[in-house]
Amino acid sequence: MTSPHPSPGELVDLHFGESRGTRGSTVARHASECARCRAALADMEWLEGSLTSLPEEAPPPDGLDRVLARVAAAGPTRDRNARWVAPLAATVAGVGAGAGAIYATGSWLAGASPAAATPLLESVRAASGMGMAALAFFGIGSFVTLALAPALLMEAQARRRAVAGR
Repeated sequence: MTSPHPSPGELVDLHFGESRGTRGSTVARHASECARCRAALADMEWLEGSLTSLPEEAPPPDGLDRVLARVAAAGPTRDRNARWVAPLAATVAGVGAGAGAIYATGSWLAGASPAAATPLLESVRAASGMGMAALAFFGIGSFVTLALAPALLMEAQARRRAVAGR
């Protein structure tokens, strides 16, 4: 047995007599020499015989609805309350980092801004620096969000298709 095992699809094609060409004869030769592939083909024959021996009855009209209701009732096995912990932690960390960045940049800008040269109150000077830092922070954040939006939308669509395909 020197040839690699055929794929399950190739074995199904062989079982139903749909193997064609050189690859079909290679699969048939391999299956005749390989105990594992012969066992898979024997299982397919048994399954086909079992299914054809069943009476032909139409499924109940509400059968699909009952199956879908049972699947929906089973739901996910993980704890639903724990789903919000990781996003909340990431949000808190992001807000904290943003506030720290605004404060540090605002303090630096308060000393470097045109307001530093005028005899303004210290609180007004600090507020002007914080305002400029916040404006820069949210402006840059907006551009980053707009740059990532297409990728995030494509990822969300792929996840929806994957869930719908299950």
